[in-house]
Amino acid sequence: MFKLVITLTILPIFGLYFVGDLSFLAKTANIMGYVGLVLMLWNVILGAKPLSWLISKDYVRLNKIHRALRKYGIFFVLSHPLIQMYSYLENFYWIITPLIGNELELHISFGRLALLIYLIIWITSMLLKSRIRYRPWLYIHYLTYPWFSGFSPSS
Repeated sequence: MFKLVITLTILPIFGLYFVGDLSFLAKTANIMGYVGLVLMLWNVILGAKPLSWLISKDYVRLNKIHRALRKYGIFFVLSHPLIQMYSYLENFYWIITPLIGNELELHISFGRLALLIYLIIWITSMLLKSRIRYRPWLYIHYLTYPWFSGFSPSS
């Protein structure tokens, strides 16, 4: 049932293929970003106990879904800038070099900053969790909240 709910929250995003005059590749990159954003939003909801308990009291099941969504979310979130880079015919340095020359580059730089925060969260969650105490890990994990509030789809 819960997989159906998540699928139904993602499905409308694919309507973006039929809107606008961007190339198919650019639309694919945008959709990958939006799908990744929705999956990671579900990940935040499932990872926050006060919110997840509104969905189900079965914390073990919710944690399994949380972990599975993380894998798909990572794929979509990391695919987004790579496909954008390819659609703009840029090299890898374009992804990590902040530019603010015009409004488009400013918005892209917000995405670059969001990617940096996301990578910090991901690396600490996956690689350092066994090496650091729970509290510091949890505080690093809390970076997801400003990540979602500060880097909306409009940025």
